[in-house]
Amino acid sequence: PILMDIVKVKEARTLAPEQFNIAVMNPPYRNLGSGRISPYSLKNKARFEQMALLEDFIKAAKYLVKNRGRLYLVYLCERMSYLFEVL
Repeated sequence: PILMDIVKVKEARTLAPEQFNIAVMNPPYRNLGSGRISPYSLKNKARFEQMALLEDFIKAAKYLVKNRGRLYLVYLCERMSYLFEVL
């Protein structure tokens, strides 16, 4: 297994394509400027789309996961329509 942090997700193409059967992601789930701001910058990076967008995570998964592989996402249900739009 490979763990990719939020910065490296944009560099997914440096790895070989379609090498994983499964990807599990917990991408940032809020637009920048919405929701409660944490005094801890790392928590804000995890919560808000400031360094990578949902689209970046989906593109990385599309590139790295094998055809007919599985993608599991942790995402807010209130933004589910946005998730489906991006997928």
